Amino acid sequence: MSWQTYVDDHLMCDIEDHEGHRLTTAAIIVHDGSVWAQSATFPQFKPDEINGITTDFDEPGHLAPTGLHLGGTIALLYM
Repeated sequence: MSWQTYVDDHLMCDIEDHEGHRLTTAAIIVHDGSVWAQSATFPQFKPDEINGITTDFDEPGHLAPTGLHLGGTIALLYM
């Protein structure tokens, strides 16, 4: 099975929250920032967004002051 098949068939699914929510975007991105697979609706990352995510793995809390941005939009704000 390819990573794209995994995203399409297994990650794009209903969320078991009893409210009928569904994941609308998904991707598999490796530590070097390369994208192995992504849904058609996944936002295009900017290089600084990928760098921020990978840096946060090496330096936990790196994203805390600014939050996590994906595709130019804030996706998660730390409190």
